[in-house]
Amino acid sequence: MPQQTDPAYATRLSSVPEYSVGSKVRVAGRILSYDSSNVTILLVDGRIGIRINVSLCLADDSHAWLSSKLAQVMIIGHLEQPDVSNMPPRTAKNGLFDVTIVQSVVMNAILVNPVPELDIGLWNASLDEMERVYQ
Repeated sequence: MPQQTDPAYATRLSSVPEYSVGSKVRVAGRILSYDSSNVTILLVDGRIGIRINVSLCLADDSHAWLSSKLAQVMIIGHLEQPDVSNMPPRTAKNGLFDVTIVQSVVMNAILVNPVPELDIGLWNASLDEMERVYQ
């Protein structure tokens, strides 16, 4: 019988710091920037951002979501301790307002899926409702 993998917990970017290091999570947002020297993206949702290592997810067709401005993606990955010697600034600009970058964890992506049709507001609202029901 094939081995079953651990489930990824669907969550909002703003809830990522509540999960412990090693947790497998699924998040959605827009790519604000890509740092080719560290192979990381900054994924944002509103005023919250998280650094995500995408080195395991780069392929010939990755240019579609890497080069598109504010490409909308869904990502599954594991949370890890950040390398303090390589920490980015605590804020970044997203148009007219600042984005607060989560400093407590970074995400190591195992799957990046472009989802241009996803309504992130509805995604967040459904996760809010799930949290309300299950708590």
